[in-house]
Amino acid sequence: MIKKILFPTDFSPAAHKAFAYAISIAKKADSRVDVIHVYPEPGKGKALYMDPKQFRNDRKVFQKDMKKKMAEFIKPYDTNAIGSQAVFPSDETTNKIIEFSDHKYDLIIMGTKGERNALNKIIGSITTKTMMNAHCPVLAIPNDTEIKDLRSITYSTSLKEKDDSFLKSLSEFADLFGASIEYLHVVDNSEDQALGNLKAKGLSADASNVHLVKNTSVLNGVDYFLKEHQTDVLALFIPKRTFLDKLFHKSVTKKLTFYAGIPLFVVNEK
Repeated sequence: MIKKILFPTDFSPAAHKAFAYAISIAKKADSRVDVIHVYPEPGKGKALYMDPKQFRNDRKVFQKDMKKKMAEFIKPYDTNAIGSQAVFPSDETTNKIIEFSDHKYDLIIMGTKGERNALNKIIGSITTKTMMNAHCPVLAIPNDTEIKDLRSITYSTSLKEKDDSFLKSLSEFADLFGASIEYLHVVDNSEDQALGNLKAKGLSADASNVHLVKNTSVLNGVDYFLKEHQTDVLALFIPKRTFLDKLFHKSVTKKLTFYAGIPLFVVNEK
């Protein structure tokens, strides 16, 4: 059951669009959305050169301003679907969000804005880092996503994952909308191996919700499928990996976050 939802916000237009989506899901789940904002420590690096009393006062003023912005952010929305609100300073934004996600949340919902520069592509976004490390499922909402009932969720799988807990979370999410779950596997080597993996998962290649796409690139295979089939959410499971594998998978996950143009439901293996 999805009872506790966490929404990190930066108060941007993209965050507003994602928050409207989060509110609609909270109403479906008969739950509430807790909202947090993490802001950089004000005056860091200047404390040694400032009067301590003035420094403490500046911090209080800044936090008061952040609380005001939080109140303005949630004001247009249904308060019955909004839980707690918190603002706090930290220079480790992603780590704080991940730390917060360990408070028995069932889902994190975040907005994505798309890439801005080459450096951002290399170091990764806050959304991607959260997806790779959060203690619960993360739903990433692209800036241009329409709010609508979900009918179809596509799970892009390598068929090798031990994904029982992931499928439980995904099924609970799909059940909110009565949505179907479609299994997508991009065959990049042996089709016989893919068929064997399907059988091991208790799936049949002949099933209407199982789709095999031949392509040497997972990204291109997923893109081809999404263009040919109507789907409302793309789902990914991120298993535990070595450091190098994780870097590579992070790159793929990040590209899919902005590449697909639809909400991305991600769970990483604990």
